[in-house]
Amino acid sequence: MTLSLKKWLIILTITLTIAIVLAGLLVYAFVTKAEEDPVVNTKVGMIQGLRATDGDYDMYLGVPYAHVDESNVFGPSIANGKFKEVFKAHDDSVICPQFEEFNKTLTGSLDCLRLNIYVPQTASTETPVPVLVFIHGGEYKSGYGGRALYGPKYLIKHDIIIVTVNYRIGPYGFLCVDIPEVSGNQGLKDQVLALRWIRDNIECFGGSADQVTVAGVGSGGENVNLHLLYGKEPLFQKVIIESGIYLDQLDEEDGIESVPIELASNFGFKTNNEIEAMHFLKAKNPKSVIASSMRLHLQYGPCIERNISGVQTFITNQTLRSISDKIRTVPVLIGQSNRELLKVFSHQNLDNSEASSLFRDDLVEHFKLRDEQLRKAEKKLRNFYIGRRNVGEAVKGKIVDFKSDLYHNLPTKRMLDTYLKNGAKKIYYGVFSYSGGSNFVKRVFNITGDGASKEDVLGYLFDMPFIAKPIANDDQLVIDRMTTLWANFVKHGDPTPMKTKLIPEKWEPVANGKLNYMEISSDLKLKVTPFKNRTEFWDLFLKANGNKEIPTKLIEPWLN
Repeated sequence: MTLSLKKWLIILTITLTIAIVLAGLLVYAFVTKAEEDPVVNTKVGMIQGLRATDGDYDMYLGVPYAHVDESNVFGPSIANGKFKEVFKAHDDSVICPQFEEFNKTLTGSLDCLRLNIYVPQTASTETPVPVLVFIHGGEYKSGYGGRALYGPKYLIKHDIIIVTVNYRIGPYGFLCVDIPEVSGNQGLKDQVLALRWIRDNIECFGGSADQVTVAGVGSGGENVNLHLLYGKEPLFQKVIIESGIYLDQLDEEDGIESVPIELASNFGFKTNNEIEAMHFLKAKNPKSVIASSMRLHLQYGPCIERNISGVQTFITNQTLRSISDKIRTVPVLIGQSNRELLKVFSHQNLDNSEASSLFRDDLVEHFKLRDEQLRKAEKKLRNFYIGRRNVGEAVKGKIVDFKSDLYHNLPTKRMLDTYLKNGAKKIYYGVFSYSGGSNFVKRVFNITGDGASKEDVLGYLFDMPFIAKPIANDDQLVIDRMTTLWANFVKHGDPTPMKTKLIPEKWEPVANGKLNYMEISSDLKLKVTPFKNRTEFWDLFLKANGNKEIPTKLIEPWLN
């Protein structure tokens, strides 16, 4: 072999070696890139997500499902069209305009109608998995669906897709004005657009559009209940309502139209015309509008809309008189905490003259009683809850019970009765009473004492970064149980399809004449009729005072 041929062979060998190494590096880079950045081809275009670092699932963050109409920012939103290029779904930090309660800051953008979609790696178009859609709470003034509050790690282990939804809140989501452009309940209508998007696209992620459960806690639970009662489209198959039923849920339209006039006036713009006020406000920075609402102490929430020709409505006096057929076919899981209003009174000082009349104040607000009837009714309530003691710090626990009964426990019982009277086939009822290190509300607001407050259960469903790690063993058991109960319901329409070592108790549904419920604490126990003595007292109290039921605008027009 000549010297020149040897050199040529050496050069060829080196070249082939380099080529093989480069090819290997390209393959490695491609595979690594694919592992890091999953891409889904949906009906609206390509969506690139992220591979999670804390479990075997993919994340598609901040996926837009609709956008706010710039010419009418307080009105209905518009469904998004197709993406012109691959959408990089990498950011879940966008939230709707609000005063963010944790950081105490005005924040948010109207470009906020987004979904966060979490997909276990077991999901595929060939083997689709059930879907849980979560509607956040926040009393219509704060809240968002991002991982800062609703990390999916606990629930995703159960091989279900999880979707969290951003929707407009405050004046942009729940301003009700008697004009076609802003009829009300825009936040609920945002949610309808989100549910349509999920119906049309979730199969592309490996989810089953025929196994969608909508869930919410607090005001999110109230929204879910409204979708069940008054939603016009078959966008879900099951619902979970946690702490979402309470007294006086709907605002009447009368008087609400003055809100934009008040807001505009707070900016120095004087008018008696709602349309002029709305036109002025739409040009203002959303953060300044939220700040103005706070200065005026304005409250927002679902309302009864007026029937306006050509306007899409969600709740009107007409729809209030007819219940959706879904109630007869959709399995329902209703939960609540055993001390719903613990948060409200935890840092209030009841040792003052204003608090001394709280029994009387609630009777005046919710009952039509003459002076002598009012005096006797107040005496009965006082004697039952606090005996001969005065209202004050020493009886705060009893006041929490009274307020929780009036505003949550009794309306929940009434709603359960309403479901059954209207043909509901399967309703599961639970009371969460566990108190541990992961109780969401008690931890955030530094609340002590027994039991669980409204929304405390969230810390046992979602991975919240601000809850200290590692999780205590007792808390972890409750996390495992709560997420299993929810996931079982999402999959089977039954939270306990079979007994297991983790779930040793069978959860029986509510039946006519038997209010079965699961008490969820350190143990699981099936019981009958929660708060039994207090419920029996209220039954007698209501009959004695001319009311067969607790009044509530949400259901009274068609219940009686």
